[in-house]
Amino acid sequence: MCLITKQQQSETATTDIPVWKVLDSDLKSLFMDFQYKDGVVYQQDIELITEEDYNNRELLDRVCAYDGAVYRKYGKGLCSDVMNPNFVYIEKGFHAFTNRERGEDGTRSSAYGIYNDIMAEFIIPEGSEYYEDETGLIVSNHIIMQKHKIPAIPLYKSEILSGV
Repeated sequence: MCLITKQQQSETATTDIPVWKVLDSDLKSLFMDFQYKDGVVYQQDIELITEEDYNNRELLDRVCAYDGAVYRKYGKGLCSDVMNPNFVYIEKGFHAFTNRERGEDGTRSSAYGIYNDIMAEFIIPEGSEYYEDETGLIVSNHIIMQKHKIPAIPLYKSEILSGV
């Protein structure tokens, strides 16, 4: 998973930021298989994808618009032979949705067509570094799963986007 944003510099959270992640029934992240536990502060440096790294990847491994909202906002131009200099590409960090509805939309329209189980509420704690795009995606260097989970919701296998 990758965040593609026009935000050129990270922001610092001045308050806790509520966010949501889709996890499997074992509370593991879908793309990195990372195990979450309630109330634990997780930390990971945010790493930007450099132009050299981007250019050394096979085209299919390069960063592309992975869900419907990103694709509709930015189009095919983000998956190409060269990086778009107007965007920052972020691969590592804690990826999340800024609202539950965006998470459900992103999951249902994912080009990967994955079955998903649980929409869990997290916070990005005050003082954390983060990047955000214009579609409701966010990446931070700290995240905490709340002690309460939103009950499992029946997210379903999505249709593969044509033209992605």
